[in-house]
Amino acid sequence: MPQTHTITTYAIGELPPAALERALKDHRACDDYPEWDWSWCVQEDFREICDILGFEIRVLNPTCESFPLPFNLDITFSVACTQNDGASFTGTYGYAKNAPRRIRAYAPQDAKLHELADSLQSLQQRNFYQLHARIHRYSQYGPSVHNSTMRVDLDRDNDRGQEPTDGADREILRIARELADWLYKQLQQSWEYHDSDDARTEYLAEGANARFLECGRLCDCV
Repeated sequence: MPQTHTITTYAIGELPPAALERALKDHRACDDYPEWDWSWCVQEDFREICDILGFEIRVLNPTCESFPLPFNLDITFSVACTQNDGASFTGTYGYAKNAPRRIRAYAPQDAKLHELADSLQSLQQRNFYQLHARIHRYSQYGPSVHNSTMRVDLDRDNDRGQEPTDGADREILRIARELADWLYKQLQQSWEYHDSDDARTEYLAEGANARFLECGRLCDCV
């Protein structure tokens, strides 16, 4: 004959410490966790910053309008805690008017971005605001995400055929690589939070609406 059993279930925030530890351990071992969206806001923020500074990141597929823009940009990165971790991008660079003032308004507390904007402004002043660059990648050891793979082709746009000032190509490359390194640090911080117990607990409480047994096992009967 049919029998009725009553099972008491708990939200993730209602579990005792030992059960919570088990629930999070089990969750780390499964695939039920969105892995793609943690970098979205960081990449979109980086695109805005690049635009202010004068960098335009290459769009991988200009005809794919339905694809979210941050994932259609030529930005590569790895935050897997290995020696090859890093970030890089390709695109173009040209003078952006009032970049130092605009970046301070956009990111008032970020001294690194202020420094990079000031360096670009100074370099362009010495070249009468005529510098243009193409940023690309090259690695003799195969594909890599690291900023050391980034290369720069620099031109000076003027009617007199004047060359860029001495060392301008190295300075643009330094700035582009340091900008990529800035991006990597933001991505690393975002990933560390995304992978943290706090973020997983929040996801299980609000995103997945998961219910658990008192021991911390996921209850799949509700």
